[in-house]
Amino acid sequence: IQFPPPAALTAEYGVTLPPMRGTESLGVEFDLMDRTFARITKLTDGCIKGHNATARADHQIKVNDFIYAVNGTRNAAQFIPQLLEGATDLVLLIKRPKTFFVSVPRLTSGLGIELYFDSDQSPGILITSIGEGHVNEWNCKHPDLSVQLMDRIIGVDGIQGTAAQLVKRMQKPPNQKLDLLILRPASDSPSAGPVDISMLTTMSTNDLGLHLQPDPPLARTAIIQVFVRSQEFGGCDKGANGHRYDTIPIANGLIARGLSCQLIHYVHEQHDVFFEVCSSFDAVIVRCSPGQ
Repeated sequence: IQFPPPAALTAEYGVTLPPMRGTESLGVEFDLMDRTFARITKLTDGCIKGHNATARADHQIKVNDFIYAVNGTRNAAQFIPQLLEGATDLVLLIKRPKTFFVSVPRLTSGLGIELYFDSDQSPGILITSIGEGHVNEWNCKHPDLSVQLMDRIIGVDGIQGTAAQLVKRMQKPPNQKLDLLILRPASDSPSAGPVDISMLTTMSTNDLGLHLQPDPPLARTAIIQVFVRSQEFGGCDKGANGHRYDTIPIANGLIARGLSCQLIHYVHEQHDVFFEVCSSFDAVIVRCSPGQ
């Protein structure tokens, strides 16, 4: 079996950092342009480098990772002060980055996007609007790699730099080729595909630890669970995230064999939609305790 490298296993992960001692700092610089995520743009000597020195590869904090929660707080304006003070243990929830290129072979009109950056020295540009133009044309031709609102442009024609430098490089005369490097947080969960399950209600709070799905998979599978709403966490067989204790290990075993495995819950109000979605899987595994 060809296992993926550890650093590529999870799209999101959790880290606990101990309180900082004396003059110790976190050793990190952030990009907060979207006011939702703290994108890590630089690592220096400090608490995070100390963590990375002993952490597993898939739990090492890296440049361009996105912190989205600290000690249960998901509001960036509130959790950034906690990060910088570091007076207590810090429980971080972090998303890995997704990057891809948008290529315009020949500029004949505008890109059709509106941009935002905090200052000329910002390490990237935020896309705040997409209208008619080359980017929208790209989206129509490449739905799997479509540019979205709040994506960041972090490179132009193979060169990364400050917002001012990137904007200058984007100002090219007609008939020139333009390549944009796009950055965003990885999707909310590896469980989001390859089968579209967006019509189903998500009962779990997260899928931490679930490996990335193979592309393409040898077969498309799902693990079906039942969430008991009257019981804490959805039943005595569930962890705090709403999954059975063995669900993610079972799913990761299938993924390691080359099969995709998505995690879904049966919600009786969505009975017909649920079976319609399930018809797109090659196989399903039902994990349900007696009485549920």
